[in-house]
Amino acid sequence: MEEFLYKKIPIWIVSLGAIFLIIGTILFANHYRNRVSLVVDNIKQIIFHFHDAEIIDPSVGLRTKEQRFEGEKGFTFNYMPGTRPDLGYLLLNRYDRDLAMGVSELIDLNTQELIHQWHFDVDPLWEQTDIKTNLNDLKTNNNTKRFIPMHDILLENGNLILRGQGYTPLLKSDLCSNLTIFKDDDLYHHSIEMDDDGNLWVPKVIEPKTVELGTVNFHDDAITQIAPDGSILFEKSVVQIFKDNDMEALVFGEVENDDPIHLNDIQPVLEDGPYWKKGDVFLSMRNQSMLMLYRPSTNKVLWYQQGPWLHQHDVDIVNDHVIEVFDNNHISTGIPGGRVKGSSQIDLYNFQTKTLSKPFKDVFNKLDIHTETRGRSDLVGENELFVEETNSGRLLQFDTNGSITWQHIARESDNRVYSGGWSRLIPRELGDKVREKVKDVKCDQQ
Repeated sequence: MEEFLYKKIPIWIVSLGAIFLIIGTILFANHYRNRVSLVVDNIKQIIFHFHDAEIIDPSVGLRTKEQRFEGEKGFTFNYMPGTRPDLGYLLLNRYDRDLAMGVSELIDLNTQELIHQWHFDVDPLWEQTDIKTNLNDLKTNNNTKRFIPMHDILLENGNLILRGQGYTPLLKSDLCSNLTIFKDDDLYHHSIEMDDDGNLWVPKVIEPKTVELGTVNFHDDAITQIAPDGSILFEKSVVQIFKDNDMEALVFGEVENDDPIHLNDIQPVLEDGPYWKKGDVFLSMRNQSMLMLYRPSTNKVLWYQQGPWLHQHDVDIVNDHVIEVFDNNHISTGIPGGRVKGSSQIDLYNFQTKTLSKPFKDVFNKLDIHTETRGRSDLVGENELFVEETNSGRLLQFDTNGSITWQHIARESDNRVYSGGWSRLIPRELGDKVREKVKDVKCDQQ
């Protein structure tokens, strides 16, 4: 007995036991809290990489949970360079393991060339800002070694407007990767979209919250319109929109939830149509599985629908009566993360006929496209689709038969695949203008 009690135990067993003890304590004390899933996921990342005897790497949390696409890395083009002049550019957002920071890259999809790279050393910015928030620790969660640029807007002069993953201020970068804080008084998240006047529409979280919902950590999501000079043109709490339009039961009738809305996309309407007018916006709210057509000028909800899409992201206007939805097809299962029902999908909703179609359903199944959270899509031409499978680190464009036009796997030098950063297709005209700017720029660090 004495020999057993004083027996030497390897330190890795002690460490692993301590980790499991922490998990059990957290789950017991906070089993009803949404934030538990985030804590557990972070600890699981540590356990997952424990066998590698790695010193804890700040980039670990940026790797995908499912390490898919064995043997595949970077771009695969299934056409010869110069044979697809109909294609524009790709603004690729990714984590660069060798640089130990996030980068954005402008790729000509026709010539298959890298035109320019921006890289983001954000640590000096976080030292400058005095923003106070309970939702994010910028210096820890979004430091340079953990930063991935998200859904950049590319301007004609080569500047980028971007944010980091999670909740961060909006940033601005020139062609030489000189960073400034574009909006440092607020935290923004998810999509960045631009209207015809150059104004940005970006989801933000209001602190302190403007609507009382009982829970301490309640995320008071708002839609925000920002002018090119950074001034706020319009701002409105989404929960307040629900209240003002007699829809508050959809929020206040639910079980207490820190994040009842989870606004993940604001799509501005650029021209009048039979069902909407220029200046309206489509909203995508993940945790409501809801799409909404809202008119800021009158504070009126013109239309909304919950499902059949499930935890969707990204709503786009196809024509004057059809919208496109990236349907994650994700269901909550009572455990952290939930699961995708088979594959994610693209839904086309027709306002004329009030019907829904899934023209790429078989292709999504065939290509096994699934992402529990995040994800983007865009129709390309008559019969092709661009998709970011964010959680899996894959970008691809394919046709209605499932033939892949091109693909990118975000595998890095450590042979691991990293999550995507909401990359964006760039029209050829805009990409060509930036390409010309790149020829003239001289950057010391490049």
